[in-house]
Amino acid sequence: MGMAEFDDEGTCLKSCQFNLHLTGDIHAITAANNLLAAAIDARILHENTQSDKALYNRLVPSINGVRKFSPVQIARLMGIKKTDPGLLTPDEISRFVRLDIDPSTITWQRVVDTNDRFLRRITVGEASTERGCSRQTQFDIAVASEIMAILALTNNLHDMKERFGRMVVASDKKGQPVTAEDLGITGALTVLMKDAIKPTLMQTLELKMSSVNTAFPILEMVTTIGAHSPMENCNVRSAFSKMSVCL
Repeated sequence: MGMAEFDDEGTCLKSCQFNLHLTGDIHAITAANNLLAAAIDARILHENTQSDKALYNRLVPSINGVRKFSPVQIARLMGIKKTDPGLLTPDEISRFVRLDIDPSTITWQRVVDTNDRFLRRITVGEASTERGCSRQTQFDIAVASEIMAILALTNNLHDMKERFGRMVVASDKKGQPVTAEDLGITGALTVLMKDAIKPTLMQTLELKMSSVNTAFPILEMVTTIGAHSPMENCNVRSAFSKMSVCL
């Protein structure tokens, strides 16, 4: 996003005041992207340091004496035709709890909304508590995140959640893709992005409304505001609500 506004013909004009944060869309992208990055490293750590039984107790805890698979976990059973957590064999439990991510294949990087060249190559996991799970990685610019691309292409929250689930973040030690859905994190990503999917309502120099989403303007003005009427006195909330539904 740059410091600019758009007139009726879509001409980019210099702006005196422009909130670069808008409604926090880039912050939401950064938070969601880095949550997934943290989940990848945490999963590798837990699988390297815990037994199958301990992992199973964490993933499918007994609540009031009852274990129950979540819908995401049922999809992770991968051919195991059992829905009762108590009926899985030790081999089936191992297949269920271990993603066996190969650290050298991780393609999902952390992001920051600053062009900081000294973050282009870093080492994570150096603390003694990470038990030797260090690896080289990097930071990308926030808008280069795949989450940004999905935000620009998605139709609605359900579509966005499905797209998040299909994001490939690494491969396992057998060469099979590991997705965000395998990590069971798509619901959390969707919650973080639920407001960013709504377009940002802005005002042109001609006192007309335009919608900006994922930092790109929608040049078709949805309505015209009277030349002598300030934007805040119009039914802006109604227009914004209609745009949110349409987009």
